[in-house]
Amino acid sequence: MKKFFIVIILIGLLGFAWYVLSPLVINQTVDEALPINDQVTEESDVVISDQVEVVTEEETPDDTTMEEPMPVPDPPYQGTDPVVETRGKFSGADNFHQGEGQLLVVEDGGKTYLRFENFSVTNGPDLFVTLNTGIPTGSSDFGDHIILAPLKGNVGSQNYDVSAYDLSQYQSVSIYCKAFSTLFATATL
Repeated sequence: MKKFFIVIILIGLLGFAWYVLSPLVINQTVDEALPINDQVTEESDVVISDQVEVVTEEETPDDTTMEEPMPVPDPPYQGTDPVVETRGKFSGADNFHQGEGQLLVVEDGGKTYLRFENFSVTNGPDLFVTLNTGIPTGSSDFGDHIILAPLKGNVGSQNYDVSAYDLSQYQSVSIYCKAFSTLFATATL
């Protein structure tokens, strides 16, 4: 019976070790496109025809003929170009928890996104993206913050919708390990 408990404890320790150490050797790569408002009109909204009707002199009531066809207008543009602002660069919290890449704020069609470009951070368990009211001073003390979303991947470009938040109330964005209350990387807003 004693051997059974030892085996169970060893299996639990191995599982915990895999949970903690596997992110150090396994990267999760994400490659999301820049968020753009794609308002598409339905086919019934805009009708454009390439066919030109030829009218002869006999058919025109006022004896005028058109020598060139009327130009066909382009469909109406459905939105504006997105506004992209570079806000900051990610840097690691310490010698072990490294991070790099650009933090962009993208506004498009009434929506606001945080975009991480050329991004990479040391992988870890239970990583989240946070909005911080201040700029973190240490790897475990970064003041008042809200957890925005789980980190999609520790490598690559990714987008986070922050339309519901007033970004003027926040000074930085961090990558945070919730399980161990440890800061991995930060960029100023």
